[in-house]
Amino acid sequence: MVCLDELVADDDVLRRVERLVAWGAVRESAASFYSDFGRPGVDTVVLVKVFLVAAIRGIGSMRETLKVAQVDLSIRRFLGYGLTEALPHHTTFSYAQCVRFAQSSVFERSSSRRSWRAAATPACWTDRG
Repeated sequence: MVCLDELVADDDVLRRVERLVAWGAVRESAASFYSDFGRPGVDTVVLVKVFLVAAIRGIGSMRETLKVAQVDLSIRRFLGYGLTEALPHHTTFSYAQCVRFAQSSVFERSSSRRSWRAAATPACWTDRG
């Protein structure tokens, strides 16, 4: 069995980002937008993480971000998806940003591409691991 955690370098940028964000707080901030019945939605943390990947990597579209994520082990590990698991469809992200969370601050931080790209720059790290 292949373990993505073993294949991604310890100093990977996305590992560092993972340690910076309180993911439970992200999930909590969006809890009121999810219901207990029906088909489960894509985890809010995954939605935010994909937007962060796009910002950090400088990718301009969600389609392209997900295309890159299909083959990038670091991104798959960061999102919590295994090698054979299907990633969410790109329209899921558009809907989340433009409809579901439009009146919330769930994506507020991830909308600032420049600040996340700067945070991913090694010179900005206080904990070099």
